Amino acid sequence: MWLIRTNKITTKEYNLVARKFKKIWFYPRRLTPMTFIKAMWLSYLQKKSWRKISKLLNCNYISLYNFDQKYNLYPEIYEIFHSFINARIFVYVGENKHFTCEELDNSNKYLKLTLKQLNHIF
Repeated sequence: MWLIRTNKITTKEYNLVARKFKKIWFYPRRLTPMTFIKAMWLSYLQKKSWRKISKLLNCNYISLYNFDQKYNLYPEIYEIFHSFINARIFVYVGENKHFTCEELDNSNKYLKLTLKQLNHIF
């Protein structure tokens, strides 16, 4: 089971995403860069369709799909995901149903499990 802890996102992560998008020459006009990252994770981890994701994020599904098709193999996207995992924003807990926020923040067990799953996805 994947947890996406959006309350842990700070300005550091927003700035990182903006810098990486500039590096790959992607300048979104109507949507924030974080919207594209959330959409990619919802697609990869929860296996939702682009139309459902667009309804959830209140945006156009065509732009999300086109972004994923064009930029998903860039190493900068992998670096963004890796930094989000190190910040414990995206956490894979496996089959555990009982855990605390303190365990998620401090335990290396969940970090290793999450990195293993990230390598499996990419």
